[in-house]
Amino acid sequence: MLESDSEPRKIVNLLISARKAKGVTQVQIAKLIGCGQPRISKIENGYDEQLRVHDIQDYATALEQTISLKFESDPSKSTESSPSSSKPKQTRSKPKKEPVAAEPDSDLPSYLL
Repeated sequence: MLESDSEPRKIVNLLISARKAKGVTQVQIAKLIGCGQPRISKIENGYDEQLRVHDIQDYATALEQTISLKFESDPSKSTESSPSSSKPKQTRSKPKKEPVAAEPDSDLPSYLL
């Protein structure tokens, strides 16, 4: 769920702009998506509290658009120990074992000695 009321409105405005830029009506996009025009109206007017990412994907696909989702840190909610500010973990490498030379009289391969 999105935190602020303005975020869903931004998404809805992008949907409306994309639809209008393509010259598609609510009725036409409803047919492309497979729903009724009232559903599109609810989405575009912000009255659809059941709006899901899948609905947005269907809307975008009907308009031959792609969706890009971006996650960013909120600078107003910074914490002391954020993952980006912590030092990277150092890993220890295991010492390499040198191959042991086989005894001349041994029947075993050198890797087994």
